[in-house]
Amino acid sequence: MTTSDTTLPWHAAAWREVCASMNRGRLAHALLLIGHAGLGKRAFAERLARLLLCERPVATAEGVEPCGHCGACAAMRQRAHPGFRLLQRAADGTRDIPVDAVRDACAYLALTGAAARAKVLVVDRADDLNANGFNALLKSVEEPSGDAYIVLTSETSDLLPATLRSRCQTLRFHAPSGSEALAYLAQAMPESNERVRLQALEETLDAPLLAQRLLSDLPHLERYAQWSEQLQNLLAGGRAAVEVPSPGVDRELVADYARHASVWAWRASRHALATQRSAAATIRIAHEADRLARHLHANAQPRLALDSFMIACGALKAR
Repeated sequence: MTTSDTTLPWHAAAWREVCASMNRGRLAHALLLIGHAGLGKRAFAERLARLLLCERPVATAEGVEPCGHCGACAAMRQRAHPGFRLLQRAADGTRDIPVDAVRDACAYLALTGAAARAKVLVVDRADDLNANGFNALLKSVEEPSGDAYIVLTSETSDLLPATLRSRCQTLRFHAPSGSEALAYLAQAMPESNERVRLQALEETLDAPLLAQRLLSDLPHLERYAQWSEQLQNLLAGGRAAVEVPSPGVDRELVADYARHASVWAWRASRHALATQRSAAATIRIAHEADRLARHLHANAQPRLALDSFMIACGALKAR
């Protein structure tokens, strides 16, 4: 079973909101799912796509669910439904979602007379669209056909144009409680021990799916632990933090570091405030991590962007 086939317990409130909108006939034709990595936004988007395409939806205590048995549900399981499109960054590591793929998907949404009950386009990590991609998508968002739906996921919504955000129904995803996240990991990764599960959750700010990914890749978990230690050393002594392969620096590795540094810094800031200490330095690191992510989004050279981050943070001294 894939994550997109799983009902994630921390999605319940957002799912009820979507179902209530559908029951009132008020579900927007463009939805924006916002939340940090590892919360299952794409899984939610694909679950919604299955519901919109299902031929015999079933009422449940949580709202409405796809039946799982009709031809549309069978086609979705095979990733072969004619009414479904998924756009995401290419697996070869290129930065942007190709604009030609966006244009083709939007042209399909505009078609009339299709056999499908509806047409659904999911854009995973819409932050990875470039300016041309945003412009191509905006027309479909502004002038949707009656049976077409666009579902966007985003970690950092302020990277999306305001004209696009303002035309979407927004659903915000928050991390579950620590106990709920731990219970999910215990069921999903029973072979791991509780100490390692807790470590994975701490490194990911209680994002269960990102923690699950770390538990499936213990060297990656160890890398996160090393990065956290380096950031703590940076905070204590003003030394540069990150070590990455050189001379070739992988863009996705640096993007992963930026996300991790942001999570670590905000967690450290909350701890500092809770213990009545200054959070100025950790907040500064969080802002610099956000700037690093923005530089990468603007197609900056990864090594230069990372060096800029280290120079900016290197001046920090213990507070």
